Formats: sequence, structure tokens, C-alpha cells
Amino acid sequence: MSARPDAARPAAPPNVIVGLILNLLLPGSGFTYIGRWHWHLRWIAIMAVLTVLGLVVSAMLGVAVPVLLPILGLVALVTHYGREYAAQRVVDFQPHVADGVKIALIVGHLVLNLVGLFLLASVLLPTLSGPR
Repeated sequence: MSARPDAARPAAPPNVIVGLILNLLLPGSGFTYIGRWHWHLRWIAIMAVLTVLGLVVSAMLGVAVPVLLPILGLVALVTHYGREYAAQRVVDFQPHVADGVKIALIVGHLVLNLVGLFLLASVLLPTLSGPR
């Protein structure tokens, strides 16, 4: 007995590598890719807090390594992503999140980062190019 040609095929599972790359470029966005969008939002907040804490600690201690906490956060994020991916694979990546929602969240995160970079540049460029 063969399957009907018009029968719906199960969707291919999300690629783990694509999720890892998304997490490295836009921390947390790999979670949206596998249908765990709430973790995407949480990791945005966690990485923002770690970045601010890293800047504050480096300013207080006079250490020029403000990226240490965000790097540790990124290691934790990638580890968490691996565990969530394995858990989602067991339940066949349910509940399913619509592709439009996934794209909107990831693009929204990208836009948020670009706005932040432009704001940072608008503050730093006049300060750094001023007379010494």
C-alpha cells in the first residue's frame, strides 16, 4: 500500500546549525526558529542585563574586559539552545509557531539591534571626534 501523492508530508525539522547561527548573530533568535519564542525574548533581556553589568563592573574595577559576562552568557545560551532543541525534537517541535511570527520576531530583533547601534554611534562619534 503506497501513500497518496497528495497526502501531506510531515515538515522537516528545523536545522540545528541554522538555529545556532541565529543565536550567535542575534542572541535568542534561534529559540524562535525552533518554536520557543518566549525564550527568545528572555534571552534578549538576559544578554542586555549581562552587557550592562559587564560595562558597570569593568568601569568600577578599571578592567578593560567588559565583554566577559556577555561571552559567558553566550556560552550559556548555546548550551540552553542545545537542550531545548533536543527537548523539542522529542515532541516533534510542537506547538508549531507560524513562519510569519518567527520571521517577525527575528526581524524585529534585528531592527532593535540596528536602532541601538545607530543611537550608540550618534552619541560616540561626536564625542570621539571632538577636540582633544
